[in-house]
Amino acid sequence: MNWGFTCALSVAIIHVSFAEIRINEFMSSNTRAYPDITDFEDYPDWIELHNTSAEDRSLRGYHLSDDPEFPLKWSFPEEAMIPAGGFLVVIADGYDTYAGVELRRTSNGRPRYTTEKHHTNFSLSSAGETILLTEVIRENAVHIGIGETWKYLDDGSDLGLSWREPGFDEGAWSSGAAPLGYGD
Repeated sequence: MNWGFTCALSVAIIHVSFAEIRINEFMSSNTRAYPDITDFEDYPDWIELHNTSAEDRSLRGYHLSDDPEFPLKWSFPEEAMIPAGGFLVVIADGYDTYAGVELRRTSNGRPRYTTEKHHTNFSLSSAGETILLTEVIRENAVHIGIGETWKYLDDGSDLGLSWREPGFDEGAWSSGAAPLGYGD
């Protein structure tokens, strides 16, 4: 095990005393530990999460990132969960997919296979970086996925709170595919 590279990573966790899902362990520059013989690479980077509670916990609303400016870089699928007192290893290899996704393989004699692990859209740097586990708690929120159409008003007018009321007519607003915004 190459502990020099592994320990070079700095871990930044937004810690709340009652947080029940925590980063437990991680590995960068993996060369001999925890081989991934089912999905993509032989020895990928990984992040292990631990559910410290006595109940199964959903990972809905949880995100992993290696960039403090983008703490919501990779989102867990809605059905992801960790059993009571259990652990979950997430592969940090840049493949950006989830467990249970059917993919095509061009080699190894198996044309189709189903992924067995969650894979982030980033990998870990052996030179050192931050790993973030963020939970976004939203009440009555509507999730707009990438590519979905949503409406927006971008003319600087002040609508007060009227746009939040049920039955508000946004028919004159512009629309576009998510994500929308300025810059990157």
